Amino acid sequence: MTRNRHASAPQVAAARVAAWLTLGIDPSEISPDGLRRIRVLSGATFLLIGTGVLHAVEFYLLGVPELMLAIVITSMLAVANLALLQHTHDPRLGAHIGLALLAALICVGSWLTGGFQSSYAAWLYALPVAAAVSLDLRGVLIWVGITLELMLGFWVLPLLGVRLPFTKTLIL
Repeated sequence: MTRNRHASAPQVAAARVAAWLTLGIDPSEISPDGLRRIRVLSGATFLLIGTGVLHAVEFYLLGVPELMLAIVITSMLAVANLALLQHTHDPRLGAHIGLALLAALICVGSWLTGGFQSSYAAWLYALPVAAAVSLDLRGVLIWVGITLELMLGFWVLPLLGVRLPFTKTLIL
């Protein structure tokens, strides 16, 4: 009995997507784990840029052009990060830069929607999860620390008298 050695259409499509996500980097120039990290980082970046366009339009229609502008700037910097990743072949650097861009965007959104009291700030907790997918244990611990510092910072701002946009005053 002979087997058909031709790849199926889904296998061919998956291979094309995987090759596209490697950003043109020769797989022989990098370890398999590094190549996997590059694919994860580039895939997540393209996904976030794609959905970012939709959110930018949404925030424009909602009358929050500051957040729309933050999304557009973050998207452009994310594309530059992919170009840097293609040049350096360093997924660890690319992941840290990508996470920093995401953290900055979440902080802008949190600032504009009320800080710690805003549900937008809860997205900061996604940073260590994203780090776990793209970095090693040390990178995860770094992003756990950064996340806790950012949350603590947003928590303490009202105690220092800083009034954020859309902050609700709690009467005890």
